[in-house]
Amino acid sequence: MNKGEEKKIHEILESGSIGYAYLFDAKARKTLEKVVSLEPENLAALFRKYGTEMEWMSVTDMRDRMVLRAASGKISSCKDEEMRREIEQHLTALLSAGEKATKVLEVDKKAADQYFGEEDQAVTWAEYGMEIWLR
Repeated sequence: MNKGEEKKIHEILESGSIGYAYLFDAKARKTLEKVVSLEPENLAALFRKYGTEMEWMSVTDMRDRMVLRAASGKISSCKDEEMRREIEQHLTALLSAGEKATKVLEVDKKAADQYFGEEDQAVTWAEYGMEIWLR
């Protein structure tokens, strides 16, 4: 994991809503797994970046509850209509400005798993050190 990925993980954590995006690339016949911010603006940017090149996209929260599902470049379902409207508003703004999504809060799931694993290990060592110190 590089410093850029670590910085993005921090930004995703600071957004306050974290989830997973599963993106099926029909050309490569593989699924990309990402950790993403679930903010509507970020989901619109994610959809703008991957929506047309992916056969389908599925976004869940950290408990694997469905947030967004899309196929063939269209949102097919969303956890609630309010969020769907917000995503569509941000997406419309991106499309009307002719912009590619410049900043998407996303990181590969493997990098995030590595980061969280290292964090868990550091916490365990700190707790162990405190236990020894308190004896």
